[in-house]
Amino acid sequence: MGDFLLFDPTHQPLPIDPPALADGVSGACKLETAHSLDELQRLLQEKPFQALLFSVPAEGDLEGILSGFASICEKIPILFLYEDEQSKDAFEKLGREIHGCVNRKGLTWETLQRSTQAATALWEALQVNACLQAELEETRQEVELHRKAYRRISDDLRSAARTLSSMGEIHRLFFHALDEQSTLRNFCRVLVKGNAHRMAWVGKILENADGIRIEPVAHAGDERGFLKSAFPGEIRREGILEGHPWALQDIRKEENRSSWVSEARKRGYRSVAVIPLPGPEKNSRLALCVADAREERFSADRLAMLADLAKLLSVGLRLLEEKIRRKADEGALIRMKRAVETSVSGFVIFSLEEGIQYVNGAALRLAGYSCPAEVIGRPYRDFVATNEKTPLILETVFGGGNWTGEFDLIRKDGTLREVFSSVSAIRPEGEEARSVLVSFTDISEKKKAEQALHESRALYEAIIEEQTDMILRFLPETLEITYANLPYARYYGKSPGELVGYSFKCHYTPEEEARIRDHLQKLTPQDPVRQIEEQVVLPGGETRWQQWVDRGIFDDRGRLVEVQGVGRDITELKIAQQNLVREKARLMTLFDNSPDGIVFCTADHRVEIANKAFLQLFGFSAPEIVGRHIDDILQEPPEERAEALALNRAAEEGRQASLEGTRFGKNKVPVFVSVTVIPRTEPDGRFSGTFAIYRDLTERKQKEHALKISNTIIEGSPVVVFRWKAEKGWPVDYVSDNIRQFGYSPEEMTAPGFLYSSIIHPEDLPRVQAEAEALDRQGNSSFFHQYRIVMKNGQSRWVIERNRAERDASGLLAGHFGVVIDDTERRTAELVARKNHEALQESLRKLGLSFRRTIEVLSSTTEARDPYTAGHQRKVALLSEAIARRMSLPGKTCEGIYLAAMVHDVGKISIPAEILSKPSKLNDFEMALIRTHPDSAYEILKNVESEWDLAEIVRQHHERWDGSGYPRGLRGEEILLEARILAVADVVEAVASDRPYRPGLGLQAAVAALEAGRGKEFDPDVAGTCLALLKEGFDFQGEVIFSTLPDEREGTREWSQKLP
Repeated sequence: MGDFLLFDPTHQPLPIDPPALADGVSGACKLETAHSLDELQRLLQEKPFQALLFSVPAEGDLEGILSGFASICEKIPILFLYEDEQSKDAFEKLGREIHGCVNRKGLTWETLQRSTQAATALWEALQVNACLQAELEETRQEVELHRKAYRRISDDLRSAARTLSSMGEIHRLFFHALDEQSTLRNFCRVLVKGNAHRMAWVGKILENADGIRIEPVAHAGDERGFLKSAFPGEIRREGILEGHPWALQDIRKEENRSSWVSEARKRGYRSVAVIPLPGPEKNSRLALCVADAREERFSADRLAMLADLAKLLSVGLRLLEEKIRRKADEGALIRMKRAVETSVSGFVIFSLEEGIQYVNGAALRLAGYSCPAEVIGRPYRDFVATNEKTPLILETVFGGGNWTGEFDLIRKDGTLREVFSSVSAIRPEGEEARSVLVSFTDISEKKKAEQALHESRALYEAIIEEQTDMILRFLPETLEITYANLPYARYYGKSPGELVGYSFKCHYTPEEEARIRDHLQKLTPQDPVRQIEEQVVLPGGETRWQQWVDRGIFDDRGRLVEVQGVGRDITELKIAQQNLVREKARLMTLFDNSPDGIVFCTADHRVEIANKAFLQLFGFSAPEIVGRHIDDILQEPPEERAEALALNRAAEEGRQASLEGTRFGKNKVPVFVSVTVIPRTEPDGRFSGTFAIYRDLTERKQKEHALKISNTIIEGSPVVVFRWKAEKGWPVDYVSDNIRQFGYSPEEMTAPGFLYSSIIHPEDLPRVQAEAEALDRQGNSSFFHQYRIVMKNGQSRWVIERNRAERDASGLLAGHFGVVIDDTERRTAELVARKNHEALQESLRKLGLSFRRTIEVLSSTTEARDPYTAGHQRKVALLSEAIARRMSLPGKTCEGIYLAAMVHDVGKISIPAEILSKPSKLNDFEMALIRTHPDSAYEILKNVESEWDLAEIVRQHHERWDGSGYPRGLRGEEILLEARILAVADVVEAVASDRPYRPGLGLQAAVAALEAGRGKEFDPDVAGTCLALLKEGFDFQGEVIFSTLPDEREGTREWSQKLP
């Protein structure tokens, strides 16, 4: 029996003794104890134990103990020592790591030994099972590796078969290839089709600081083409540049590191491979790129097959390049031969030994032969006239040089023909020169042309010298003259010879010279001709204008080397142009500022230009109408369309025409205008357009319409319109038709000899004449008279005459223009109304007097019940009216205040007389009863009809400015102004007069009360006005009840009680 190890974090001893001390137990064992995880780990490392006894703690950091316990005790059986439920949680946490459990209660060494043996057996079985599981997993993985290897080999064999099949197609491809682009595309197509790849492309390898890029050249497979950025800087540079293939078996693994992976996955790519094509030049190398839809598609064998295909492609491309070059050389030879055969120059090849070897058609024609057989094999001396220079020429040519010059060609008929030739030796590569090439051109015609050119030049120079235009050639940098014709020299008073080598910049101011140099800098081979106008200063100081057309002369590199100019004096033309500009500006000013709308139109009636008046009249802006047909801009009513077309036809026929009508502008607003269309013609008489004048007649139309309405109104109204001459008796110039209401006709009143004064009533005529003379002397512009007219039937009618004076330039009266209105009914009604008004005023006076007496009676009734306040209401009324008048209130308002004050205590009728005349201070009940008198007064007066709201004024006369009054506690502007005045007057009279409970306090107390309550209890303005009246010694109808204010130094006695 081996040793036991007890792991006891609880520090509780084992409840049994070791076997050596027990009776009946054979063998001895040791029991060692660990109380912490560190101690447990140390003992397990020092020696082996038969089993580990784990005493589960009841409390403590069980989670911390268990987290480290399982990893330390992996290779030893574990027995749990537990008591009831205390180890249940630990057992659930360790689970399969526990091999047995023993209850601490009733534990014996024999029980522990049997449990240990069972736990050891379980632990050993688990260990064997774990070994078997590991061996099984290892066998399964080995089988899986074999299966993958088999599938890969099968795929590689199938791929190799497809590759062999593709090679045949590739060979056929290269055999029929014509260009590199299509060859690469077809190669990719064969590769995709034969190997079931997703995509294949060939790209150029580009090296940069970040790595390498593969720029696609041709592709096949995915219809969307290659990726926009194929492997940008993300492939190992060294391997690709050294020719090693590169593959990515699963691009998903690179998704976080490569920017192109997400796009590649969208296209279905799962693995990619890059195989560099072998090539001699590093900077022009290509790479074959393949993408497949499956992972792990590019094994080493497949990469090797792709590398072989890449080599095949590289060789094929080199062969294709050689094929294309040979084809190009053959084409060049064919073109060269065709060029020689069709050339106008003669070509002859000969050798000193074999004679003439080749001759083209031009050479045969120049020599007079019909076919090459006539000259092939003949010595060159039969074709070319030799002389003493011939040996030297041949020596130069065979020595490697060339010779050009003139010689005589021997024609078939023996005549000679002068030609210009070039002679060179034909030297095959690596051999000596044996043949000579002679090319020549007939110059006999050239000689004749040169002679003709010489004669033409002489004629040209004669023409140049005799024409009126100035001709000049000069150097652009220095402005130095290289040639000047006679007119130019005469212009400056010199000869042509004197001007050659002379700089003409002295003829210009510095500013003008700078402008000319800027003009010369703009001459280019693409724009060699430019025009400029220059201002020159003649030797005598005169300033003139010239116009030059300059042509630049350029060398082979496009540099301006010389300038040739043709010029003329345009001073008179310039002056005429300036005058024309001024005249045009003047006309445009008139055009733009014309009050009439003006528009210029082309022959097809499209707008060229319109002035501001036209644009404003019809509501357009210039861009909205230029180029548009005038009929699309302005429309007329349908009934005026025929007249508008007739107006256009008249202009086209060369006739000026006018009409008046309505036109609709931009916003379809009708405008009544007069239109005058004037044709425009060219100097040859052709019709070139029109200009139309639109005059706004809207105002005139409105005035005519208004006049028509006025006439209609006048004719249907009683108002007669007159115009009289300022002569004796007032002869009539004009009178409206409605004069017939007085029995006269317009014709008889405007007849010669008829005077308007003859129908004015004789009693009124002197007065009217006097009034008219007085108004004229005063210089009045308007006259007013009332008088009677004698009707034709003899009756009289009252009229009112209103007229306006018409004066001449010197201010003298020339006539009158006015109206005469029948005023008879109004005057009659006025007389009746005046009488009625007088009667009404008398009635109102009597009614007002009666109302005032009623008020006084009502006031006397109130005072009769309260003898101590006899005359109080009258005095308050007088003071209230005085305050209102001092505040400049209307008279009626002052009267209403007086009447309200006369009855302001009428409500006290409802209060017992003994309370009103009580000599002592009132108690609270009595005071409350007294305070009901404003509402009682309101009930008495509310049904009294008058011009004033007496009931409400009386009801509010105990309200106070600060809201402390009664009965409703109104404040400020809520209280009627009349009530605020009545309140002040009531308090002043009450303080100054005797009361049942005290004698009168006098003026001093009244003033003190006002000053103390001003702005608090009383309206500050009303209180201030009352104080002013009191200080002036206000009396009540001659009775002075207040003495003059005492000196302020004496002080004032405060009033002791506020009155109700």
